Amino acid sequence: MDDDGWKSVKPFLQQHKINYPIVIGNSEMGDRFGFNSMPATLLIGKPFTVLYDRNTEHARSGKPTARERAESDLPEEATMESSTRQLPAAGWMSNSWVPAFTFVAGCYAVTWLAWADFHSAAATGKMWAFWTFLLVTVWSPTFIALAITAMFDRLSGVQTLLRRLFRLPSSAWGWYLAAIVLPSSSVFVATLLARSLHQGAPLIAMETLLPTMVIQFGTGALGEELGWRGFLLPILQRKASPVTSALIMSVLWSLWHSPSFFFPGLPQVFISPLPFLATVTAFGVFLSLIFNKTRGHVSGTILAHFVLNTSLALGGARFGNVLWWSLAGTFSLLACWSGFMLSRPSSPTQKN
Repeated sequence: MDDDGWKSVKPFLQQHKINYPIVIGNSEMGDRFGFNSMPATLLIGKPFTVLYDRNTEHARSGKPTARERAESDLPEEATMESSTRQLPAAGWMSNSWVPAFTFVAGCYAVTWLAWADFHSAAATGKMWAFWTFLLVTVWSPTFIALAITAMFDRLSGVQTLLRRLFRLPSSAWGWYLAAIVLPSSSVFVATLLARSLHQGAPLIAMETLLPTMVIQFGTGALGEELGWRGFLLPILQRKASPVTSALIMSVLWSLWHSPSFFFPGLPQVFISPLPFLATVTAFGVFLSLIFNKTRGHVSGTILAHFVLNTSLALGGARFGNVLWWSLAGTFSLLACWSGFMLSRPSSPTQKN
């Protein structure tokens, strides 16, 4: 599970003359089977389900581990640090639907409450209400995910979640390139289709390009990914296949945008909900593929999200139903390919 992989494992195997099969894990495997700390002992049976987890079994049975028995002889202040890192919460997070339900309910509640609080003021042209609604809603998934993780997994869980944001894998650069090329190409094709149907529009002015990119990065791209992909998707993938998990997450994420259709000043008020929701759902499946192929790091999905939003903000076609039905078509094709790639078993290479 460590970053250096076989570089450290092979000398250990040779030194201790281990003659049984050894595999190298990654963060995707850790999320699927609920690894929250190491070392860990799990018995995994068919079809890749955890039959026995030594850590959570101790938590359920109430029997102390060897470490806990040793620490019981120490003064209370000496065991305080380790008590905050005990594994019952980690096992609970790994084997329960409650964190997922809590996250989704929290995101929906915050979004609709923000809509109720600020839409009247935004309707009168007050920009503070518009920006407050936008920032509260797009950043709520990140803070809700961190709060749930801190509540049940303590500091170690928060550190694990944040590593999804700050650690870059060294062997997935092709998928980072795909995160740039595929969304931008899909938007480009949809824009050409819309323009061919007499729905063209001018591009944005060059002097507004940099502010537009800053806004697109600091809102949805950065605010949403750690929650929806970094937190929710791994929980779903412990319970279901990657394709099913991608579809569930994508539909929930898409419907979460519903208040935007009724909030003054947002572009969604000018389009039909159906093509928008279809596009976002399809894009969510693609983001699930990027997340898995970059070994559970949200930097790739942030990049793809940023590219999509920026490509749309550049203009070139009227922001209406023709463009969004075209986007729904192009991204549906991308989602079908992504689902196919997610359904393929990963090849057991040394890098994995």
